[in-house]
Amino acid sequence: MRATLAQGQLRAAAAGDDAGAGYPLCVDRVGARAPGRAYFERADGDGLPEAWPARYWAARCDDALVDAVGRPMRVDAVLGDGGALQVTVHVRCRADEADCVADRALALDGVGVAYAIADVDHDGRAELITSAASAPGDPDAVTVHALPARGAKVGKALFTKRFTGGVGGVAAADVDGDGDVEVFAAVRLAGSQRVDLWLLD
Repeated sequence: MRATLAQGQLRAAAAGDDAGAGYPLCVDRVGARAPGRAYFERADGDGLPEAWPARYWAARCDDALVDAVGRPMRVDAVLGDGGALQVTVHVRCRADEADCVADRALALDGVGVAYAIADVDHDGRAELITSAASAPGDPDAVTVHALPARGAKVGKALFTKRFTGGVGGVAAADVDGDGDVEVFAAVRLAGSQRVDLWLLD
């Protein structure tokens, strides 16, 4: 389901497509859930990157990023059923840029199904904003990692916020139009019908 926030209320804007067109994953990609399962499954001709796992829990991407020197950049992240987050970074290099690395692959373990991609601080390095791989009902956390400018190793966490409840969703967007990206986490205590929305600043 897609929802909008208006006058302090979350309202459903659109539901997932049950007619076979797939579920929106990110920007230009849709996925198909495995019959009777909560995960997605690759299929022949689905147009998804070949490197994606056969089964995956979630996928996120951002194709409106710009690197530190102003080149267009896209970041994709897919969470496989083994719990590892596979991240690919694609930079649109010019033909005369010998030092520009067009494609890189990174991996991050211990990630929950709630995560997002954004350049929160506008430094040309995308951040991964992730929940922890906690069991339902266990305390959870949201952690921000900056993707490295070079190489394949994700560095130390830049920020961590711990919660007593589980993190059901993470989103990053400029919701107030001031040019800064806000990060939100939806948190729910086990057994509670209430969901708290946290603004992480």
